[in-house]
Amino acid sequence: MFTWRSIYRYFTRPHWNFIKDLILQTHCAVVAPDFPLLPDYDYKPRLDMVYEVYNKLLETTDNKNLVLMGDSSGGNMALVLAQLLHENNKPTPAQIILLSPWLDVSMSNSVLKTKLPPDPLLSYQSAIKVGKAHAGHADTKFYQVSPLYGKLKGIGKISLFTGTHDILHPDARKLKKIAQEQNVPLNYFEYNSMVHAWMLFDLPESQLVKQQIVSLLKSPVS
Repeated sequence: MFTWRSIYRYFTRPHWNFIKDLILQTHCAVVAPDFPLLPDYDYKPRLDMVYEVYNKLLETTDNKNLVLMGDSSGGNMALVLAQLLHENNKPTPAQIILLSPWLDVSMSNSVLKTKLPPDPLLSYQSAIKVGKAHAGHADTKFYQVSPLYGKLKGIGKISLFTGTHDILHPDARKLKKIAQEQNVPLNYFEYNSMVHAWMLFDLPESQLVKQQIVSLLKSPVS
């Protein structure tokens, strides 16, 4: 299941092209829920919808054959969903693949207050504003809003792709550290000088990411 990045915009052509390439190379089936968006809905209806879709998939598909993947806020949702499934004692996915994930919508990482990564695609102030709208009446550090504050153990095999020029990069490194502290294996792929969601663009580095994702999807998961 692919949870796409925009919580306030519809599916984009780069998303479709990215998914199409993965399908052609792996012959897997992809479900991409068309969930409710800002400004009309906060995180809860979106999470409720993907939770329902995932449980519907479990009726016909073994969880060992299910993968959650998402970019930016979609990566947020993929990780939150896995955490919620584990909390509710539901079968968790075999893998969670996070692409430039938005892990903490509070944007409170101290690194961001001292030196922002040179990301031309995301604005720090805009991210704070959208993060508050996404949270609605919930605390921006509630794990169902910001999965950086949720548990990682037992939720599935995690892989994370991040670029050093992405404004969300400091929290990607923070998740890596948390995974190490919780003794949770995490495949961490860091690309130098890459901006937010670069893997969706037509770049040599994007092709390498796709190859790495294909390898992950084809690899056996214990």
